[in-house]
Amino acid sequence: MISFTGRSGAILKIPSKPISKGYKAWAIAQDGYIIAWIWHAKKKGPISIPLVPKELGNNKTGAVVLFLLDLLPKVPGFPYVVYLDNLFTSTKLLRLLQERGYGAVGTCQTNSRICTMFVDQKNKDKKEDLLPWGWIDQKPTADNLIQQTAWKDNALVLMMSTIHEASTTQNTVNQLRRRLAETSTSAKTSRVPFQGKDKAYLDIPAQVDDYNHNMGMVDWADQLRANNPGTRQVR
Repeated sequence: MISFTGRSGAILKIPSKPISKGYKAWAIAQDGYIIAWIWHAKKKGPISIPLVPKELGNNKTGAVVLFLLDLLPKVPGFPYVVYLDNLFTSTKLLRLLQERGYGAVGTCQTNSRICTMFVDQKNKDKKEDLLPWGWIDQKPTADNLIQQTAWKDNALVLMMSTIHEASTTQNTVNQLRRRLAETSTSAKTSRVPFQGKDKAYLDIPAQVDDYNHNMGMVDWADQLRANNPGTRQVR
């Protein structure tokens, strides 16, 4: 979001963002620095995309990812890896990115075409909260190009990756975690491994740890600009 408080038919309000009102742009970032971006028109969606690849159908949101990656300079021998939230991630997008030479990791929604077994497990666990914290199941897609993961954290998280192999007991990272409040809907199972402590070091899949450390760079850039808006007036 680009802060703007004047009158314009193009501004948007997104209360969940660090900059909640202004012009919206689609961006790709690293370490809080935005390195490529395009405008979002209020009625037209992302603009400047000349053509949505046929592999994505009418999915303009997914096409944004490929368009922004193609704006980056190409460095032989150093392929880019993009970390996505569940707004973007789908099997169609990850296959296309891999075909174009990009790696991708992302959380995903139940309509992302992840395997139906994981979707059923997520829907069931959301109602009953029976799976223990740390439960994990993984399956590759039929073409063996995408690793699909279901991992129980505070809720059952669905993920896809084209750069990670299946997690094993040796492929985990010990990280400090915070215990959920008793009022949380997932408290029944997620509080158990803490054994009454507020914090505890727990083993999480390396894929999840990798995602946690590399996701959220665009929000980081938003936070930096929200805290340092400058004083220059722009018309």
